[in-house]
Amino acid sequence: MKRVHLYSILVVLTIIAIIIGVLLSSFSWKDKHFNLEQPVVLSENWDYKWTDTGEKGTVSLPARVEGGKANRELRISNTLPEGSWSNPHLFIRTSQQYMKVYLDGTLIFQYDRDPDSMVKLPGSRYYFISLPSDYAHKRIDIYLTSPYNQFSGNINEIRLGNDVSHVLDILTNHSADMIIAAVVAVFGIILVIIYLTLFFFGSRHHNILFFGLFSFLAGIWMLAESRVIELYVQNPILLFKIALIAQYLMPIPLLAFIMKTYQISSPWVLKLFMGTFTFIFVGSSLLDILCIVDSMESMSVYHVMLLVCIAAMLATSIIEIANGNKAMKFFFIGCISLCFFSMIDIFIFYFSIYPGLRAQTVFQFGMIIFIIITMISLVQNIIDTKHKQISHDILLSLAFTDILTGFKNRTAFEGRMAELNKNLDTYRTIHLIVMDINGLKSVNDNYGHKEGDRLIIEGAKLIQETLGIPGELYRIGGDEFAIIMTNLESYFIHMEIDALNQRIEAFNQRDDNIKISIAYGIASYDRDIDKDLYSVFVRADKAMYICKESQKSNENNS
Repeated sequence: MKRVHLYSILVVLTIIAIIIGVLLSSFSWKDKHFNLEQPVVLSENWDYKWTDTGEKGTVSLPARVEGGKANRELRISNTLPEGSWSNPHLFIRTSQQYMKVYLDGTLIFQYDRDPDSMVKLPGSRYYFISLPSDYAHKRIDIYLTSPYNQFSGNINEIRLGNDVSHVLDILTNHSADMIIAAVVAVFGIILVIIYLTLFFFGSRHHNILFFGLFSFLAGIWMLAESRVIELYVQNPILLFKIALIAQYLMPIPLLAFIMKTYQISSPWVLKLFMGTFTFIFVGSSLLDILCIVDSMESMSVYHVMLLVCIAAMLATSIIEIANGNKAMKFFFIGCISLCFFSMIDIFIFYFSIYPGLRAQTVFQFGMIIFIIITMISLVQNIIDTKHKQISHDILLSLAFTDILTGFKNRTAFEGRMAELNKNLDTYRTIHLIVMDINGLKSVNDNYGHKEGDRLIIEGAKLIQETLGIPGELYRIGGDEFAIIMTNLESYFIHMEIDALNQRIEAFNQRDDNIKISIAYGIASYDRDIDKDLYSVFVRADKAMYICKESQKSNENNS
């Protein structure tokens, strides 16, 4: 496949992916198929107050209130508007925060840390808080506390409606995230299945396996971070742990894929990062299990190493391209996309400049572009590798094959003899047959080398038809052949020699131009008298010359 075709495919697939993403994100079917009163977004006129210092003000949601620090309590207050919902609920999503909700001073909901638990991770999740039917015009007070600096002071969107309308709103606005994540994960599983299938048939493309594992982990991470999945899995800490495990492991198969696919000249750098990410994963997991440092607190180490690794990947790509590694050019484009969106993801995670922007949504676009580009690069690499392998096999075949007869040549014979000599005890019997086509010089002198070649070719065909199935055939000289037979009894070989003589006789009767006569000598390996197969070859060669002299004598007498 030409590279220009690959670039065209890249452009088309990228455009299709973006169009599908936009359509899924903007598709709205709730108004057309459901007659439900839409929830009201309570975004304006929220009063806030830091309870420890009394600092207060007014914000519009979503918002990030200045002054957020770990374990600092923030209260936000508003008056609930009127509504006609039969089953009114307040809809809130927290981000790694504990929460208490009061209605006119009465506690109606509480999610707080268990004082007996050593785990302080609250997780992020949706809350559907039931309200009494007379909630209108009552004051709502929400207290938010996070054990982490970057989440303290964050306030997400708050809505008022019934529980069904809230669920429908989530499905409508966030199903695209889950679908994209599921597609990426399934794509990774398909690649792993393809690798296992190819492996079963003897083709080992480990880069397919590594890229499949990377895609699967990326899909699982995005799936665990998607909003819709929180409706089905009511354990926010479990979802966070799954997302964290996938996120920590993602770089490892990706780095292995890069080394395997692009044959990096200095792979030790990427191997060092692979070891480092493995150590970070194991170390952070142990610290979390032992309740010494929780997963959220150790994530900064991972992010720092990820940024360093990103810089190293870009530098490696540039160096490889400068050194003539053309395959890296295509990957470099995808690498820039992934690196750019990863950095945006990390930046939003720590600074939350715009609370309404979800880092995971931003990362999805970068991931899709990276997977498309890298997959095309992988296909191109496999095609190029296959072409190189075919060329190598052709050259290797030419180096060990006699062009005139198609038999293996003298070089291949010497190599096979050396191989057999190393493993003589593994064979029950080893027989060598040396053959010589009589009269080649006379045919060359009287009829020309073209007829001489035909004599060799026709003789080789007869040898192939009789001795080719049980034996390994070699042309070791101009008119000389050798056959190696293993694990066969002597009487079987003599039967095949008789069949050869019958075929020679039948050929000579129907061809008036050339007559074929083949002298042969047979010798078998004897552990008591032979040190190796070369002495067997000498005995077979002597037997062949005796046969040749005998055939000449018979011809003269006749």
